Amino acid sequence: MSENVSEETAKKNYTPLLLVGIFVALFFALIVFTKMDGQEAVQALNNEVSPSADLSVSTDSARAYLYTSENCQHCQQVMSYLSDKPDLYEKTGLTKQSLDEQAYYDERQRQLGAYANLCGLDSRAGVPIPFLYLADEQLSESERCLIGDKTIIDYLETQR
Repeated sequence: MSENVSEETAKKNYTPLLLVGIFVALFFALIVFTKMDGQEAVQALNNEVSPSADLSVSTDSARAYLYTSENCQHCQQVMSYLSDKPDLYEKTGLTKQSLDEQAYYDERQRQLGAYANLCGLDSRAGVPIPFLYLADEQLSESERCLIGDKTIIDYLETQR
């Protein structure tokens, strides 16, 4: 009987230690994950995105990614502007990433978040749309992300 008591005591003594160990491991994993280089994250996400998505320009030649939704009034303004200037898709290497397509929603949301993080934006609460990411290494990280219809249309005007 005294052997059973000592085993139970030992289990009770190790339980808090085990919980602390799990907490430390999770904390370490969180630190490593948040230190991940943003470019590596985007590269990993780009490898996950399905190439069969309905895109205006192939992702191989894409230099700009426009995230929109049909339920977004500001997105509709940008899409209306682009509908009058279809040559801008090719000229700017623009790829439209619709968040309305359920089949690609999760992967596009992850990619949108990764691009926002590259620009120094906190994507945990979501990223506002319309959102245009410019894959131009000559631009600073903060200049690569354009948010809002007016900002995006102003940029597209300079590309005509």
